[in-house]
Amino acid sequence: MNSENAPREPTPEELQHWESRAPGWQIRCRKCGFTEPFGKYGIRLAAAGTACTIGFCRRCRWLRFQVIERKDAPAGAAQSANLRSFRTIGLIGLAVTIALNLAALLAWQKPSAKYFSDAWWGAWFPSYVIWLVFAAIGFAGCCRPKPGDMKNSS
Repeated sequence: MNSENAPREPTPEELQHWESRAPGWQIRCRKCGFTEPFGKYGIRLAAAGTACTIGFCRRCRWLRFQVIERKDAPAGAAQSANLRSFRTIGLIGLAVTIALNLAALLAWQKPSAKYFSDAWWGAWFPSYVIWLVFAAIGFAGCCRPKPGDMKNSS
């Protein structure tokens, strides 16, 4: 890459201004890994999590998917947080479904609440399946090896 296409280094005043607009946030190209302070492009105060956007990468010189993330965030932290959310939502939803099913069976004596009856399959089974899928997605991430943990077999 010749010097005229290379991104110029920002001045300390520019960096300070950008940091005040989005303290601790950066935007990273998912293709080449080039990072810049997000304050150059927008304001991000009291935000949490990561966001994906499409933007022009100054190193690739092309439209790319870019991630808005914390500067100090470890790789994969957002993905593990998302998987924890799936696991939590799935387990809470499953607990609520079981509680409602038992309440309908014991308190209100609904015939459709009797486990494995013909009416139960249509009324309750879909809810159990949905929450079990959410929980399974959340638990599947904890069994997968992390990219840094791979050992060379040679």
